[in-house]
Amino acid sequence: MYEKLAAYLPALNGEKHAEWVSGKTKDPFVSPFGFLVYDETGEGIMREVYRIVDRCPHLELNRYQEILEKNGIHWSKNEMEAADVSDWNEQGVMALLVGILRADRFVEGVYQEFLENGCIRKWIERLKEIDEQI
Repeated sequence: MYEKLAAYLPALNGEKHAEWVSGKTKDPFVSPFGFLVYDETGEGIMREVYRIVDRCPHLELNRYQEILEKNGIHWSKNEMEAADVSDWNEQGVMALLVGILRADRFVEGVYQEFLENGCIRKWIERLKEIDEQI
């Protein structure tokens, strides 16, 4: 089920997967503050996470905050970064991924930071392990 996410693992080696683009333009639809543009890896992971959210309503990932709290994690950068997912189920790991993508809507760059610091890689590796156990 998570093979498309696992296909991005070789690219998750701590490199940057986004670039800040200046918002200096006369286009009224572009933020004057700049924004991040993700490469294929960053965009692909994002698309795949949302595809899973849509195709797996039984995981109830719209309740990601409650799922994280059930796993002892508050929706905070430090706690999510420190989460030991080695024995988590797919719902919990996916809640972390959704939580980071949602956090990035409020603080742009959070997702990029988690791509760089290895957390996204670790979480996708756990999902791959879960797939292999089935």
